[in-house]
Amino acid sequence: MNKNNNTSIEPKYFYFQKSLLEELDSSLFINLIRYGIAANAIGTNAFILYLFIRFRSLRSTQCNLFIAANAAVELIIGFGTALRGSFQLYVLANSIMKFSHSLCVWIGAPLTGGFAANQITILMLALDRLAAVARPLKYGNKNKLLAFGSLFITVSIFVAAIWLSLWGIDDSQSSSTQCSMGINAGPLFSVVWSFFAQSSTLLVFG
Repeated sequence: MNKNNNTSIEPKYFYFQKSLLEELDSSLFINLIRYGIAANAIGTNAFILYLFIRFRSLRSTQCNLFIAANAAVELIIGFGTALRGSFQLYVLANSIMKFSHSLCVWIGAPLTGGFAANQITILMLALDRLAAVARPLKYGNKNKLLAFGSLFITVSIFVAAIWLSLWGIDDSQSSSTQCSMGINAGPLFSVVWSFFAQSSTLLVFG
C-alpha cells in the first residue's frame, strides 16, 4: 500500500514594524521640512559665496574669508539635507524596510562631514572676533597662513568625520530598519564625535 505524504511548505513572510521615530523620520511632512531647510541653506549660502567671488574687496579681510568658508560648509549641509530628504521620499514611495549600514552612512556623509567642519569654521570665526577685540591695532593685517591653515584643517575634519563614520562597518553581519547616520555609523564614531563636539563647544563658549 502506497502512501503519498504530500508535505506543503507555506511561505513565511516577515514584517518589520517601524517605531514611531522611524515612521516620523520617513514621513512626508518631515521630509518637506527638510526640503525647506535645504532650500534656505542653499539659497542664502550660495548668495554669500557669489558676493565673495564677485567682489574682490570682500576677499581682503580675514574675517570675510572665514565667513566664506563657513558659507561653503553650510552649503554642503544644505545639499546633504536635500539628499537625505530625497532618499527618504524614495524609500517611502518604494516601501523599502531594510538598509545596509554603509549605504545609510554614505547618504548622511555630507551632513556628517558638514557638521564636523562647521564646528571648525565657527571656532575660527570666534577666534577671529577675539583677536579683533584683544588686539585691535594689529588685527587689520590678513594672516594668509592662518587662513589657509584653517581651510586645510576644515577640509581634513570633513574627510576624517566621513572616514570615521564608515570605519568598522560590516554589512554582512546585520542590516538596519532606520536609515539614519547616527545608528549606522562605525563603533568609534559616537565616542569621538561626542568628544570633538564638546571640545569645540568649550573652545567657542568657554
